[in-house]
Amino acid sequence: MTSQKRRTATGRFPWDRGLIPTSVGVRVALAVNLLVIVVGIGFLIFAYLSETRQRLADKSLSLREQAMTLHQAVSLVDRKSVADQQRVIDAVCGRMSDEESPGHHIVVEIAGTALQSQAHHRDSDDQLRAIRSSDEHAGIGDGGLLVGKHSEGGVTVYVGEQMANVKAAIRRQALLRSVGVVAFGLLLAVAINLVIHRLVHKPLRGLVKTIDGIAAGNYGAAAGQFKGAELARLAAAVDSMSGSLAQAGKRRKLALDRARRVQANLLPPNGMGGGLDVAYFHRTAEEVGGDFLDVFQTQAGTTVLCVADVVGHGIAPAMIAAMLKVLLLDAAEVHGDPGDMLRQLNRRFTAVNLPEDFATVFLAVWTPATRTLRYVSAGHEPALLLSNDSAVRLSSTGAMMGIDPAMAWETQSVQIGPGAFLACWTDGITEAWGTTDEQFSRDRLISLVKHGVGAGPRGVADEVEKAVKEHAGERPLADDCTFVAVRFA
Repeated sequence: MTSQKRRTATGRFPWDRGLIPTSVGVRVALAVNLLVIVVGIGFLIFAYLSETRQRLADKSLSLREQAMTLHQAVSLVDRKSVADQQRVIDAVCGRMSDEESPGHHIVVEIAGTALQSQAHHRDSDDQLRAIRSSDEHAGIGDGGLLVGKHSEGGVTVYVGEQMANVKAAIRRQALLRSVGVVAFGLLLAVAINLVIHRLVHKPLRGLVKTIDGIAAGNYGAAAGQFKGAELARLAAAVDSMSGSLAQAGKRRKLALDRARRVQANLLPPNGMGGGLDVAYFHRTAEEVGGDFLDVFQTQAGTTVLCVADVVGHGIAPAMIAAMLKVLLLDAAEVHGDPGDMLRQLNRRFTAVNLPEDFATVFLAVWTPATRTLRYVSAGHEPALLLSNDSAVRLSSTGAMMGIDPAMAWETQSVQIGPGAFLACWTDGITEAWGTTDEQFSRDRLISLVKHGVGAGPRGVADEVEKAVKEHAGERPLADDCTFVAVRFA
């Protein structure tokens, strides 16, 4: 297996491995929805990062402006009065809202003395060291501090704010934005999916339905009209194909009807003379079949009975079966012994047929003057001879026909008493499958024949045909079925 075949077998995507539906409409919708999700997530991440940078820059500027304003207020107070300085710092800090400046803190240094705001009880040595350690960012706690500083005239003012609190506010804003983006994305996805359904999925589903109908035999079905150029061309191609198949189907039906009539014309009539009462039924798995049946009288006053089963069913076996009739009539004009007839039949059959063509044959010659039945069987189902409350199976006397042109079969002979009954058939009956997944079986067929002898050949043939139909039910025949019943007068 090549590497390309391995990639195809394993699949790079879930739909290549059969994990999700593989229709074009579904795959296009998945691809578009995935793109919308990726773009939406990318937008949220970009917006969050951009806003974080902008908000931190704005907050840093705001803290510097607050430091400058507080510096002016502190500079107007007597520097020697520490209490007055402390009151100013606490008053300013008290007016700062925790919503607008969460976790804020103020430190003022005057002549080496550091004063911290006490309004919100955040004053501590750690806060003092952290806020004095950097002009912009100072490391304290998990999030650090954002610091604004202004120094002039021996007075330095620090205004700090917890970085974590600033980022928490940004995240709350981002969450609200995310809700809006998700809602917009859902509306956009619904709109896109509706468009894809209308422009891609629905038309393709209609085309697939039309093609499925054509595949089921609805030749001539039309795909309809489509707005898209590609779909319109595809629909036109489907309509053209459907029309061509409809015409071909009509021609095929006419040809098969004629072939069926020809094959039916090759069958012998029911109720032969010459001391024989013959009845049969013949059913094919398709329009025509490969089972062959013939009963005819020769100029010598004998009656030839032949039942053959060509391998397979359909047109090719039906052609071979028709050819067998011609070859059999030719052989019967030359030979009176069934073994000699079958040898000539086999030579001609092997000479003109393909290597894979074979046939089983039961061939018998009835001589009413001596009440003798001579027969040969080339791999065929055993015939059943009922006479004087005895049942004898006329088994195969050699291999099937078509294997070796020099093959020979030894003729067997039996004496026939008055009222004797002969039944022979093809394996399409004994091997017919039923609704319970069981074959009809040879034993069941023999039992039907034995119990129905009193009804005569026609009654037995009708009973067997009815039983096979009931056994198969709605299940189609897997092979051709032929049954022949003969009463010897």
